[in-house]
Amino acid sequence: AARILIPVEQARQIAGTSGDPLKVLEALPGVARPSSSGPGAGALVIRGSAPEDTKFYIDGMPLFQVYHFGNLYSVLQDEWIRDIDYRPGGFSVEFGNATGGFLGVTLGDLKTDGVHGHLDVNVFHTAALITAPVSESWSIGAAFRRSYIDAILPAVIPEDSGFGFGVAPRYYDYQTRADYVPNERFNLRLLAFGSDDLFSFILEEPPDQDPSFDGFSFARRFHQRRASHSGTNKEHLWVV
Repeated sequence: AARILIPVEQARQIAGTSGDPLKVLEALPGVARPSSSGPGAGALVIRGSAPEDTKFYIDGMPLFQVYHFGNLYSVLQDEWIRDIDYRPGGFSVEFGNATGGFLGVTLGDLKTDGVHGHLDVNVFHTAALITAPVSESWSIGAAFRRSYIDAILPAVIPEDSGFGFGVAPRYYDYQTRADYVPNERFNLRLLAFGSDDLFSFILEEPPDQDPSFDGFSFARRFHQRRASHSGTNKEHLWVV
């Protein structure tokens, strides 16, 4: 069985990832991606299989979506990712309903030595993240990212072009988290995260060939809540 385990520090150094460690998957052998627009956007093709035949997991539980539309960025901010587990075949039967490949994301522990955070402003979006210890046992963190491509395009598209982008392409994602670690034998992790993508193409005037057509849109979103507890001799997972 083939398996590639990539620490996040190494993934950040790969050229073309724009600082997003999960984009390193597109550079691995046997990986391709479908069109950057349409319903298949944000998916991966492993060894020629259909995108839906590859399953994604976060800390051993299903992750519904890895990338935003266009594969510009992943739905998780990299500060909380510890490593990336890629298996193009031969993975365990515990990861069912997958005939293409397996991708697992493992989260690292929150930092407890003070307040940490970052602010990322680029041509696609603005993102912010902060983590902080609130007691000897509890640490909390929050992250948010919002694109503003939908605000930039109306400014650069000529008014007489005959079409417009109503509210997209735009995306946002968020993650909130609380870790309770009273000792090295007990770890409780509470995590809430989600993503929302929308691509909308709106015609100001319908074409003469089809007066009923005024545009189209694609939308995809998910929200997930999960709790996990690990100890010396047992581990439990709860997901909503």
